[in-house]
Amino acid sequence: MKSKKATARIAGLLYLLVGIFGGFSEGFVDPKIYVPSNPAATARNVFANAGLVRMSVAAHLLDGTFFIFLAMTLYALLQHVNRAGARAMLILVAIATGIICLNAVFQFEALRVAIDGSYVAAFGISGSNSLVLLLLDLQHYGTRNRPGDSPLHRHSGCSCGDLDGHLPSCGWCQVHEGECAPLSVYGSGHPPSGQFDRPLDKALPSGGMKIKV
Repeated sequence: MKSKKATARIAGLLYLLVGIFGGFSEGFVDPKIYVPSNPAATARNVFANAGLVRMSVAAHLLDGTFFIFLAMTLYALLQHVNRAGARAMLILVAIATGIICLNAVFQFEALRVAIDGSYVAAFGISGSNSLVLLLLDLQHYGTRNRPGDSPLHRHSGCSCGDLDGHLPSCGWCQVHEGECAPLSVYGSGHPPSGQFDRPLDKALPSGGMKIKV
């Protein structure tokens, strides 16, 4: 009994470490440097916060390490309850840890592109900035799978607009007849010609948020 309590305490400590390192990297650093659909701003943020990005890469790797140790600890606690379920948990966490570490590689490579002048010489400033954004896009969407990022959850009442009422270039939503709608409503994946040629300031039916284009 005492042994199980000690193992449970270890699991709780590992949960705390996962929350600390994951919260720092994903909740603090990533939003600070990543600007969706804005290569110049993203590259500038990465360059200006190079030390913070390095810390974030290390935090991602530590997060993944503690995550897999947490799964192993929970497996030891729960295998007598349901061995098959405990094994499934361990396998899924191992896969998730691999993804976390791979995303850390994308972030580190984005930093290298941002601070290494040879990429500017090879691709130009805009090309280098776009490459930084591409790598962080891969890292961002690999790390986060929120309902708001899924096309199945993009609808006319979505709340992806910022506090100023502007619709972000999130890659999934566009303005169509005053509503934020999935790209699929256009068929070809693009809004009708001239859709964005005039200012738009219209309240959304379901949420009341105003969007301006």
